[in-house]
Amino acid sequence: MAGIQIDGVNNKIDFDDDLDTSISANVDDTLQVEVGGASVATLTASTIVFNEASADVDFRVESNANTHMLFVDGGDNRVGIKSAPDLGGALHIKVSDSGGTVNGNYDTLVIEESGHSGIAILSGTSSAGLIGFGDSGAALRGYFSYNHSNDSIEIATAGAERMRIDGSGLIGMGNTTASSFNSGANKLVVGSGSGNNGLTIYAATNSSSSIYFADGTSGDAAYRGYIQYNHSSDALIIATSATQVVSFHTDGVVFNENSNDQNFRVESNGNANMLFVDAGTDKVLIGTNSPQPSGSPGALTVADGLGLMSTDGNSYRKISAASTAALNFYHANNNASLNASGAWTDASDENLKKDIEDISYGTAILKQLKPRKYKMKADDASQIGFIAQEVETLIPEVVEDIELEDGSVQKGLSYGHLTAVLTKTIQELEARITALENN
Repeated sequence: MAGIQIDGVNNKIDFDDDLDTSISANVDDTLQVEVGGASVATLTASTIVFNEASADVDFRVESNANTHMLFVDGGDNRVGIKSAPDLGGALHIKVSDSGGTVNGNYDTLVIEESGHSGIAILSGTSSAGLIGFGDSGAALRGYFSYNHSNDSIEIATAGAERMRIDGSGLIGMGNTTASSFNSGANKLVVGSGSGNNGLTIYAATNSSSSIYFADGTSGDAAYRGYIQYNHSSDALIIATSATQVVSFHTDGVVFNENSNDQNFRVESNGNANMLFVDAGTDKVLIGTNSPQPSGSPGALTVADGLGLMSTDGNSYRKISAASTAALNFYHANNNASLNASGAWTDASDENLKKDIEDISYGTAILKQLKPRKYKMKADDASQIGFIAQEVETLIPEVVEDIELEDGSVQKGLSYGHLTAVLTKTIQELEARITALENN
């Protein structure tokens, strides 16, 4: 190996025999360093350039304890910090090997460590730390920011804030004021307060979408209440105490669909039990939640009586049970009843009547009545009695026209009122007998 050779013509100092390792100054105010024929460094008064010729030449800077504190891989066009770069498209900060790989679309910066890894952004106590996303149309198209002045995390898209998590952990989506809403339900506030807002839960057609209300993590405490939409049956289900209460279907609403001992109650303005379904006894109660008397076979109990009204609303009849077990039929100021033994009692108080006089019907009329035997068309059952039209020609007061739901009219006969005619006939016969005996 020859010594240092100075080429004064080319302003060059060569360091080996083949003249491919040198320092030269062929250009004014520029110092060129060449090693093995490759341009390694170019120095000017304002710039130091390594590998200006773009050769496969690496650049490495050592620290006190790291041989690759800074490493530029000339062949792979990557920069490494703390290790030679072997991942990513530009900068690889590698403390230790994690064994992982990266997505080629998002590998401009790779931070790697076998344990925990991350980025720390330190800002002033009244300032923000921010990761921004820009493009040719906007310098800050989106961002992820931590505002130290109010300890909030802010997320923006399309240049506008869309979500904020405040210092208390309250989340606002579409708004920045979750803390302004009711404190009992402001952990998550969705909506901007302008136009339509809402949430969508997207599930498969044979699955369910649910919102659960929990007071624990084990057993049914994890779903003490829930709202669920079953997509396979198109049913909206509401549950309490971890039990389904009501389900809304396309063809109706069902309470207690699973046949549990769950009562159903509807309140009115003045009655807490206006409608009550007692699931345990299979009874429907109106106006009360008290069970029916022992031995009662009925499915429906009406506490204050049952009101029946005509379709035109002009007539009514209230049916109610008395303390004597009689069944009262009330209208306006009169009351008929069916007693506990099954006997019918007409409303017959003198105070209910006027124009009282003796009847003229007696023996002559009674002799014209035609007791009949017949069959009912509805069930072909044999019966005995009278024909209303035949009686009407003789005693019209005991025959009534009954209007049916279809508007047609049929005749009805008050058999009990015929006792007045029978009584009159007996009185006439008794008088005749007495007269005969006296003669």
